[in-house]
Parts: sequence; structure tokens; C-alpha cells
Amino acid sequence: MAKGKLVWRKEDFLKAWALNTSGGTAKGTWGKFFEAMSEAHAKDTKGTQAPLTAGILCARMERTRSLLAMEGIKCPDTPERPKTMNKTTADIAKELGFGTKMSAAERKKFNSSLDKAYKELIG
Repeated sequence: MAKGKLVWRKEDFLKAWALNTSGGTAKGTWGKFFEAMSEAHAKDTKGTQAPLTAGILCARMERTRSLLAMEGIKCPDTPERPKTMNKTTADIAKELGFGTKMSAAERKKFNSSLDKAYKELIG
């Protein structure tokens, strides 16, 4: 991380998520939710990071859901994100002829390495 940049701490991220899904200003639509989360991100990092993108937010929420699910903890519901007409990563991979799906054992090993890397990244 570049000197002077602040990370969006776990506590701040989870507080923003909870606030903006349980009757907060973002309740109802994805647009309002994303706008509120973007504002929280900018405030919590004091504007030292690039603006939050929908993709980054979704990735962090999904990863957090996965980690908490391992502990039996359910995350707050969020407004549904509108579907886009863009191709998914899986669509592009299939078009490029990427290999077949991973076996359950390969997927478990891969997810384990992702968990370890993510935990190291976020502390």
C-alpha cells in the first residue's frame, strides 16, 4: 500500500454495511445503497483511496459473506444489484476455451488458499 493511504477497516466496513441495510438511508434500492457505501468508504479512508466501485464493493461483500458463513454468521440483506448486459467473467472464459470446472477437492484447495491470502490482506 502506498504511504499515506488508509484502508477501509473491517469494523468501518461492517458498520457501514449494517447501517445502510437496516433502515438507513440506503434501504430499498441498489443505487442508494451503493451511494451510501461509497460515501462511508470515502469518509472512513479520508479520501486517500480511489473511489469505491460497484465491483469492488460486491467482491468485498461476497468474500465477507463467505468468511462469516464459515462461522455460521449471516450478513445483512442488501438491495439487489441490477443485472448488466455485460458478459460475465465465466462467459468470457468459456469463449476463450478455458478448461472444465474444478473438482470439489480442487475448489476446496483453491478456496483455502484464497481465504489465507484474504485474511493476510485484511488483517
